Amino acid sequence: MSTEVDWQCSRRLADCNKYMLDNEIECDVTFTLMKNNGEYHKLSAHRFVLISRSPVFFAMLSGPLAESGQEIRITDISFDIFKHLLRYLYEEDVTLTIENVFQVLYAAKKYLVTSLSKTCVEYLAFTLSPDNVCAFLENSFLIEEEPDFLNKCMDIVRQCSKRVFNSEVFYTMSLTTLCKVLHSQTLTIREIEVFQSCIQWARRKCSEAELEQNGTNLRLMLDDSIRYIHLPALSLTEFTRVVLPTDILSTEEENLIFRYLLDENRSLKDHDSFPFPSNNRECMECKCSLTFHGFIRRMTSYTSLLQGMPQRSRWFITLHTDRVIRLKEIGFLGRFKGSLSIYQNDIRKLEISCNMHVTELKLEDDGISLDAGSFVVATDPPFSYIGDYYAKGIGCDNPVTVCDQDKVSVLVKDVSTMCFLSCITFIPSEEMHFVEDYFGNE
Repeated sequence: MSTEVDWQCSRRLADCNKYMLDNEIECDVTFTLMKNNGEYHKLSAHRFVLISRSPVFFAMLSGPLAESGQEIRITDISFDIFKHLLRYLYEEDVTLTIENVFQVLYAAKKYLVTSLSKTCVEYLAFTLSPDNVCAFLENSFLIEEEPDFLNKCMDIVRQCSKRVFNSEVFYTMSLTTLCKVLHSQTLTIREIEVFQSCIQWARRKCSEAELEQNGTNLRLMLDDSIRYIHLPALSLTEFTRVVLPTDILSTEEENLIFRYLLDENRSLKDHDSFPFPSNNRECMECKCSLTFHGFIRRMTSYTSLLQGMPQRSRWFITLHTDRVIRLKEIGFLGRFKGSLSIYQNDIRKLEISCNMHVTELKLEDDGISLDAGSFVVATDPPFSYIGDYYAKGIGCDNPVTVCDQDKVSVLVKDVSTMCFLSCITFIPSEEMHFVEDYFGNE
């Protein structure tokens, strides 16, 4: 391998070390590793650098347990990943991707390169999403020393369940990880959808094992995970139309669930032999961040706010959502007459008005679609209102959210928002999850 003349003169120490590594100058230790094509290739390095950066390399290369010979074969780390490790040891720089991060983390853990491990975990936290969280849980043994991060992964599962259960990675995870996900008592997804995703997971596993996708083999793939699906929490229609046709349950199990569903007292759920959890999973609480803008006075009687009055004649409030939503209804604490507008990214998404006093404004058809982020609900002068404005400081409760299968309502009540809204109702395009962050004036 050719080298430059006087290459040391124009480089910093780290750059000189990298140059010596790239050009295998005075290397005194060689590793043999497998490439993706199955062939073994050699990587050379400098003993001094390795033992100065890793206690494991120190023990391997210079301690009483040092391996004899100058060539060391490594079978559990690929050629490319070990090259990333070496470059980090020489340069403290690494190129991480979602495809290689767990392998690099494994190498960093094996050789106790703590700073690289931390870099990998930070990258994982930055890239964590509902689409890849199952892969993160699949490799949880590498991050078991990071309980906060693992809890964050499970929060993603609970808050964005529908997206998680429909992700491609969900169908590739192991049975152990599937059981871990299903064990959660809080999910924002209907139980019948949980069952359908698990059946699809089992079908994928049957295909990988080249097995026929019949009830016996599907049950074989699901194994213990079936015990974490709340089958008795399904409706009788869901059970008969969706579960029974899969033929994954024994006759005894089918009869038990039928008896449970038809028993108004649900007496079987306390029986020791009842094989399935019968309770409904808890729905993840939706949270909302509200910020009041501007000033408005408290009113207890009919007041007409006419165009041309000071800024206080116009009221608006900002809400934040991290999912695409469809606005359906706006409710008032009293009676409102006039116009309201919805703005997002400085674009008016909706203008709705009424020429008589109402307690709610309902949007026709499917409502309006709002992207993830902030949006503003604002009055358009002139408008009138009969009732109370609830001013900042009167109450200290946070907004209450009500979530059911097809809508989410944010109940503003008498919180510190100085407003007259009673609720704002959305239909989520996916599962809803509001982020509670702050309250205050701007």
